[in-house]
Amino acid sequence: MRRHVNKFFVIFGDTLLFAFAYYLAYRLRFENFSPHESRIFYQTVWWVVLVKVLSAYYFELYRGMWRYTSLADLVNIAKMSFFSTVTIISIILFAHRFEGFSRSVYVIDAALSFLLICGARVAIRVVLKEDGLVSRLISSPLQKASTKGKRLLIYGAGNKGESILRTMLNDKNDGYEVVCFIDDDYNKKGRSIHGIPIVGGWPEIAGIVAKNQIDELLIACDLSGKEVEKVNNYCMAEEIRCRIVPSYHDLVTNAVHIEAIRDVEVADLLYRDPVSIDFGSVEKSLNGKSIMVTGAAGSIGSQLVRQIIDFAPSRLILIDKCENFMFDLKSKLAKYEETIDIHYCCTDVTHLIKMDNLFEKFTPQAVFHVAANKHVPLMELNKDEVLYNNIFGTSVVADLAEKWRADTFVFVSTDKVVNPVNAMGLSKRICEMYVQAIAASSRTKFISVRFGNVLGSNGSVIPIFKQQIKEGGPVTITDKNVTRYFMTIPEAVLLILQAATMGDGGEIFLLDMGEPVKIVDLAQRMINLMKPHNEKSIEIEFTGLRAGEKLHEELVGLGEDKTHTYHKKISKLSQKRAIEKSLIGEADDLCKRIYAGEDIEELYREAVELVKRYQNGGNPSPDVSP
Repeated sequence: MRRHVNKFFVIFGDTLLFAFAYYLAYRLRFENFSPHESRIFYQTVWWVVLVKVLSAYYFELYRGMWRYTSLADLVNIAKMSFFSTVTIISIILFAHRFEGFSRSVYVIDAALSFLLICGARVAIRVVLKEDGLVSRLISSPLQKASTKGKRLLIYGAGNKGESILRTMLNDKNDGYEVVCFIDDDYNKKGRSIHGIPIVGGWPEIAGIVAKNQIDELLIACDLSGKEVEKVNNYCMAEEIRCRIVPSYHDLVTNAVHIEAIRDVEVADLLYRDPVSIDFGSVEKSLNGKSIMVTGAAGSIGSQLVRQIIDFAPSRLILIDKCENFMFDLKSKLAKYEETIDIHYCCTDVTHLIKMDNLFEKFTPQAVFHVAANKHVPLMELNKDEVLYNNIFGTSVVADLAEKWRADTFVFVSTDKVVNPVNAMGLSKRICEMYVQAIAASSRTKFISVRFGNVLGSNGSVIPIFKQQIKEGGPVTITDKNVTRYFMTIPEAVLLILQAATMGDGGEIFLLDMGEPVKIVDLAQRMINLMKPHNEKSIEIEFTGLRAGEKLHEELVGLGEDKTHTYHKKISKLSQKRAIEKSLIGEADDLCKRIYAGEDIEELYREAVELVKRYQNGGNPSPDVSP
């Protein structure tokens, strides 16, 4: 009832403004009303106002909240003014051919209607917003500081800085008082954002912190990894907490939320350019669709699920054999279950009958196959498991995607497949080949996406290093020269979603991994990031390469050509020798023999020969060895 009453008063107010705009247009056009103009005005004012009110309703001017008036609302007001004026002129032309009517009156009326309606809404916003004129007249930001908690300095007076400030000013209980901005663009110095001054740049940080008694610094701009490290080291030395607003590629959308603010992490020290994707094409491929994700509760799988949700699929079929991880995922997704049909399936992808039942029941239109054994040293001790689970699991899901006519199948691969020297890489390379073989004669679009290590995934070096640093060291590294390619999980997932919209089937897409990172440098940065400045130094120990490990990983293998795509972060790999259909039977036979318990070392050698056959036009490579 209250909402309807409020809407009535809004419409009533607009009616008065529309009538006043029409009257003022006549007064501006004619200094004195003649009897003729007066008669025309009083005969037309009621239906002119009615046309405007109906136009305002059509353009949804009465759905928004005035205190949150934005540029989008002003655009709608402009549309309303233009549309209503065209309608009014059309009516007069049809009924009277404009005889006896002043054309300029209606042009003036359109401009006045726009200005008055905009002015009313902006005025209401200024009055009602907590960061608006009235609140600023009552108390200044610095006066608020005495009643709020920590004194905050924002580094970056751009869009992210403004957005996060606006959110904080609207939240009375955020526990912070934004004292000032700094920005490296000195043209901004002396200006202010929502009343908060921009006081200088980074070179002046020491004086600014001391003068304003800063408790915390928030990085709200795009800095290089070295710059973030420099800022964080300064804050640690001064015992000031340093936090950061993640790059937009961490958030899927450009919205900045308080919850997004976090402590500086190692990913920020290895800063990579934010990823931009074609959200339109990704939304088209996911919106309203039935989507299946295997390995859904793992590091990449769970992030993939969270980002798919943002594109509003109709159904999610989430598959993972780890019930603990699945329970955690279900808890995090509970709030989406009212709008999306989500099914949590605790099963193994090698369970053929169960998987077939799931495909038959839910008929997914897109399948993202992430499930796999991935830990290289551990899998070297369990070659039969990694070969069987990865190859047979992929063949089950791929075959069912074709059988039940999914539109798209995406296989998530790894840089370990390139000239593989371990069982995990070998198994995933055969999976890539299997996907290419089945793609040759299928209506389903089968593609593979290959990339390197992701920062912070389960079992990766980041969690291990964190635990070792927390325990006081030493941090163990296999070799002082070992390098790896890294990208963040959100970045990898966004590019997976983009790659899923590309190609015609059978392609292997390679994600841009940037330059390889020395693991010893990564460890030292993490030590500097996590170790309190007054604590004893943490040692680094070198233990030697483990079985199945390379000193340096590769991204493009023998027998592969790399070409660019329209997306600068995604390349396409093509085989010099086409994958033959017979490979499907060979891979299936290999899995049956593993399951039957035949000698795994002999089967492993056969798997190596299978991969060699397609490298460098069929010539054996010394890099591929059992």
